[in-house]
Amino acid sequence: MNKKILSFVAAAAVAIGAMTGCSGNGAASTGTSSAAKAGSAWPAKPVSIYVPAKAGAGTDMHARILAQYIQKKTGKSVTIVNQPDGSGTVAFESVRNAKPDGNTLLFYHSNLVAAYWTGTYDHTYEDFTNVCITTDNGSQAFVAAPDAPYKDLKELVEYAQKNPGGVKTGVQLGGGSHITMATFENEAGISLKLVEAGSNADKLTAMAGKQLDFTVQDLLTAIQYEKAGKMKILAVGTKDENYPQYKTCEEEGYPEIGQRTYYMLHGPKGMDQSVVDAINDYVKSFAEDPESQKATEKIGGTLHYGNQEETKAWLKSESERYDKATAAIGTNTRHK
Repeated sequence: MNKKILSFVAAAAVAIGAMTGCSGNGAASTGTSSAAKAGSAWPAKPVSIYVPAKAGAGTDMHARILAQYIQKKTGKSVTIVNQPDGSGTVAFESVRNAKPDGNTLLFYHSNLVAAYWTGTYDHTYEDFTNVCITTDNGSQAFVAAPDAPYKDLKELVEYAQKNPGGVKTGVQLGGGSHITMATFENEAGISLKLVEAGSNADKLTAMAGKQLDFTVQDLLTAIQYEKAGKMKILAVGTKDENYPQYKTCEEEGYPEIGQRTYYMLHGPKGMDQSVVDAINDYVKSFAEDPESQKATEKIGGTLHYGNQEETKAWLKSESERYDKATAAIGTNTRHK
């Protein structure tokens, strides 16, 4: 399926609270002893964490909570470098080509995998050192304006069938949301107008400006906006026991579009295992830190530590899922 992607530039500024020492531009042990031990191996100098999102976006805010914790525990400067250009590929390359000393890291989710299967990026997750999982950002939610003429996915599909190409949804070109919406079109037998809308923060801006009819957001953010009367939730990607009132995509008849988001740390390929282990020690203790837990829950998410092997296993499963999904919708550029 060849889909014309419409572009627009979101014009709203996103305000964020400053985190001391963490500025930039362009389930576990208590961690007290392990993090102290980690200090002998890492970091030896200031650390740069590259984030393929704008300052103030959800990914950026989660990264800053981690950076603030590591800086506090190590006494070393930890800088967030925001590089959203190229659907994240600029940040990917900045890290992939860096010295593999653990001082240049990437903080991101499985769009690193999606970009390969859509042809946006020519390297796989295996071209990096996959360090660990840091955060569970929960299920994705399909959201629409509160006055939209549909209350769930089934009604959205019926509406889209009557208005082919007339329902606008926001995606990040070459990313997971692009694959999700194209898969939804394929599963439901509908034609949507896919709009390049960037990050989740950009999608919220576009929804507020009525540039989109519906889109996907992380569940906790969607719930906050629903409570404020600014949008309504049509369905969620996976069942969340804390919010059983929402039907899943599978329950609505569309099992292929449900997904969950985990944030991970990656570094250049070839990092010394002792450095990888040291970073893991800090993230273990981070996951149990009450202050970091509260900060994460406030912006929507749960600290969730996954070791290196668990991270690789998750990425492998995501790669297989995206391979299958892009082949089904005709956007897989890797199989000739």
